[in-house]
Amino acid sequence: MAAGNSVWDEVKEQRRKLKGRPFREKLSWFWEYYKIHTLVVLFLVWAGGSMIFHAVTAKHPALEAAFVNVSLASGIDSAQFSEDFLSYTGMNPRKYESVFFWDMNIDYDSADDISYANFQKLTANMAAGALDVLVCDQECFDRNAGDGVFADLTQILPDDLLKDYADRLVYRDLPDDDAGEIAVAVDLSGSSLFADGRSPTLFTVLSNTSRPETAAMFLRFIKDPEG
Repeated sequence: MAAGNSVWDEVKEQRRKLKGRPFREKLSWFWEYYKIHTLVVLFLVWAGGSMIFHAVTAKHPALEAAFVNVSLASGIDSAQFSEDFLSYTGMNPRKYESVFFWDMNIDYDSADDISYANFQKLTANMAAGALDVLVCDQECFDRNAGDGVFADLTQILPDDLLKDYADRLVYRDLPDDDAGEIAVAVDLSGSSLFADGRSPTLFTVLSNTSRPETAAMFLRFIKDPEG
C-alpha cells in the first residue's frame, strides 16, 4: 500500500487497475483481500442454518424412562419396543420419540466407573424433571423411595389400572407429610417383558414428571402391548 493512502484508497486503486481485466484476475484479487470476511460470512450462514435445521427437525420426547438393574427378556428388541410404544401413543413419529435408557446397571456397593456414571446420569435426569418413569430393582427403589422422588400412583393411574394392579401396589409412608402410606410403585415381577431376576421389578412414576398421562399409558402398554 502506498504511503499516506488508506486501505479504502488502496482498494479503489486496485479496482481501477483491474478494470477490464479477465474475470480470473478479479477473482484472485477478491479472494486475496476478502477471503477472511468471506469465510466468516460462510461460517455464520452455515451455523445459523444448522441451528434452524436442528430446531425445526428436533424431536420431542413422548416419554423418558430409565431401567436400572433391570433387563429385557431375551428375544425382545429394545429399538422395536420403543417404536411400538410410540405407535401405541398415537403421536407423530416425525415430531416425537420414546427415550428409553436401557440396562443402566448400578452397583451401589461398588465404585466402578460404569456404576458411577449411571448413577450420575440417573440422578441428574431425575433432578431436572426429564425422567418420567423409573423401572428398577428393589435396592434402587429403596434408596429413592424415602425422598419424595416417586409420585402417588393413585393420582396418576386411571381407575381400571389401579384395579388391575391392586394386589401389586407397593406402599411407602413418606417423611414430612401426613398422608400415611401411599402407593408409589407397581410390582411387575413375572412380566414376560423382563428377564427373571432375584429382585422384584418395580414400576414408578417420578413426582416431578411433566407427562403423567403418557407415564400411565406406558404401564398400560406393558400390560397389554397389543392394545
